[in-house]
Amino acid sequence: MFQLLVVTVASSVLLSFALWAEAESDSNIYYQANQNVNSKVGNGEIKTDAYGLSLDVEGRWGRFGSNLVGDIRHLYEPQGEIFSVAEINIGHYGKTYSLEIGRRILPWNESTEQFWLLNDVNGLREFGPTDNRQEGKFGIFFSKNWGKNIGLQLYISKMHLPSLNPGYIFKKGKITSSQSWVPLPDKQMTYYDTQVPIYYRLETPAVSEVIYQNGLGIRPSYRWKSGEISGFALYKPESFWRQHVVGHMARELDQVEVTVTPTVNHHMIYGIDIAQKISKIDVEIGYKIVDPNGDFKEEFPVFGESLATVHPTFESDYFQIVPKYKQRRYFHLKSGYNGDRFSTNLFGIYSQSSDEGPGELFAGDAIKWKRGVGLLLGYKANDKFKASLNLKYDLKTEDTILKNEIIYRPAKHLQLALGAELLRSPQDESYWSSFRSNDLIYSNLAIVF
Repeated sequence: MFQLLVVTVASSVLLSFALWAEAESDSNIYYQANQNVNSKVGNGEIKTDAYGLSLDVEGRWGRFGSNLVGDIRHLYEPQGEIFSVAEINIGHYGKTYSLEIGRRILPWNESTEQFWLLNDVNGLREFGPTDNRQEGKFGIFFSKNWGKNIGLQLYISKMHLPSLNPGYIFKKGKITSSQSWVPLPDKQMTYYDTQVPIYYRLETPAVSEVIYQNGLGIRPSYRWKSGEISGFALYKPESFWRQHVVGHMARELDQVEVTVTPTVNHHMIYGIDIAQKISKIDVEIGYKIVDPNGDFKEEFPVFGESLATVHPTFESDYFQIVPKYKQRRYFHLKSGYNGDRFSTNLFGIYSQSSDEGPGELFAGDAIKWKRGVGLLLGYKANDKFKASLNLKYDLKTEDTILKNEIIYRPAKHLQLALGAELLRSPQDESYWSSFRSNDLIYSNLAIVF
């Protein structure tokens, strides 16, 4: 499977650039100036400006094609780089079917996941706390249509490429990050009324334990003139790491020694979605179950091994942080009008989970939304000017995220953007409280090609 990955990556890059003249490209080189409107708490220096390269190239040659979507960004103060490979694949496209190999975004429950910043089906790029760019899964993707009504999508994989962001750096007993917005664990703790420093160690898993992971999914659908009903079942590694933390007091009683062990956990995702167009209004409703304890239990012959989920156990004589592996259940809806110049979309998400505690953010089991409502507005005056507003609000936690952006393109290969990201989270136990000091105003200058 590793050889398949290498061949896929090389073929995708070569084919994309070979077809560059005929390819559809929305790539750019950019410089972004950031201004934090409030002070950052507890994570050292604030990284301000950044520059980078964003690639989005799709090439076609007859029935064959390739797709490459990726980003690399250089950060200042202090210097560092962050990367993302959202999609890189090659494919063969027939009249009623398609077969693709590589890394690809699964279009299952896509609009809901992207708006609510969920990373269940697909991962997130996470260049910032409110970054909604998605990252796909690696595998083989097959899609087939029978007539105008019946469709089927299949996904199978034996390889997992985890998200690269946000990243933690372990050095000399301390944990830092190349991204200033990433919340970090405590640097010290109280031991018998005395503040004692914490010394962190990373237990690095073997590469094979990370990469060689199974995935399997199916999505049947039935379409009619103005709507569609679809369901999906998906078994795959989670898009994020689970962090197991155990610690004990050093013999000299001068520090607490903590071992952090990242692990890959598999989960089962079930969902059903119904879409209907009523006059000029698009309506979508759905229900999704995310079960981190789900497994096939029996051996599945296509993989040749058991797919049962096994959660590792750890022991400590002092303390430990263990992920809770809680099942999540969501109702979600979307209703909107999307015209040539104006678009208005309303979103809603309702968590039906039995345990709605805040969870451990560092352990990877915190809940983002409980009773969410959202609004997405778009305006496009012409090919040179467009604006958008993105608002999310949780009725239970009172969390608010507001993003707005104006884009102006004075020339074919020149683009200017001005935007703001504001976050309010009044309750300390909320997931978003760890990011409320990251309000940002930014300007972006890009050369488009």
